[in-house]
Amino acid sequence: MSKSDGLRFGVGLLISGLLLGLLFMNIDASELAAAWGRVSLWGALGAVVVHGLSLVLRVRRWAGLLEASNCAPGPEAHRRLIWDAAFFGWLVNLVLPARAGELARPLMYSAGSERPFARVLGTSLIERAADLACVALLGFAALTLLPGVEQLPSWLPQVVWAGAAVAFGALLLALILARRGSEGERGADPVSTVGSRFGSLVLVFRRLQEGFASLRQPRALVRLSAESLGIWLLEVVSVWILLVTFGHPAPLNLAFVHVVAVTLSVSIVTLPFGLGVEQATTVGLLSLWNISRPDALALSLVLTFSALAWVVPGGLWAWWRQGGRSGAR
Repeated sequence: MSKSDGLRFGVGLLISGLLLGLLFMNIDASELAAAWGRVSLWGALGAVVVHGLSLVLRVRRWAGLLEASNCAPGPEAHRRLIWDAAFFGWLVNLVLPARAGELARPLMYSAGSERPFARVLGTSLIERAADLACVALLGFAALTLLPGVEQLPSWLPQVVWAGAAVAFGALLLALILARRGSEGERGADPVSTVGSRFGSLVLVFRRLQEGFASLRQPRALVRLSAESLGIWLLEVVSVWILLVTFGHPAPLNLAFVHVVAVTLSVSIVTLPFGLGVEQATTVGLLSLWNISRPDALALSLVLTFSALAWVVPGGLWAWWRQGGRSGAR
């Protein structure tokens, strides 16, 4: 980690500490201790297991996109590279702001597999668009198909519509680029055609288009859709398990809305480990269902732990196993 990265991490951690401090200042210590006592061990373990399953499905989804884009590794050692790059990217997302892990993941994979970085980055961009589309679908389900919509703030539907427009617009743009890429794959070498500087840019753009190849393969597109939906439904199940085992009413739409709200909030305000932002969002949202602040804070911390329990050790192991290769190149 460079000095600038360390500084960003330190500043982010300070802001997270301030946000958590404000939350704890408004919650009685004895009430928070009582809320911790109501946390079900089996519920927490269930949330950890279900979140782990969602991570496994995320790796499988990325592996499918890499295969469809001719980036799949061959030897067994390279197959482990997919897992290492995925966990390392998630860890960087937790530690550094601005979703830096979205670059760290394809960088580590490209360095280890000797595949073009831009092509690998294209597969990651497809994943993010698919994730945003699924989050929008969850929001639509909570707002239109499930009861309890009247308890939600009036601005939430507007956020869901905006997210859906961005997601499907990004997917449509990627689809157009993928189609154009398939038509131009046999064209002349851009470096020799338009010169080294602009030709290199064209070549990078063409490699990026190659990363969108899954969008022009019906089987890969169906797999992407099914696995993306499965990932986010597992996230909903994780929240629902904790609500049920915590002894609170657990309407399904509350779990749906929680996943949508927390995902959007931590994506917009990126602090280390999501601390402060995720807790504030959870406390504010669950208060609409008359769940007390201590209970909501305890539940949010358990959900944060369910993610850290896999990503932190997995990301550190991946960084050690790859020998810091992504940072060295």
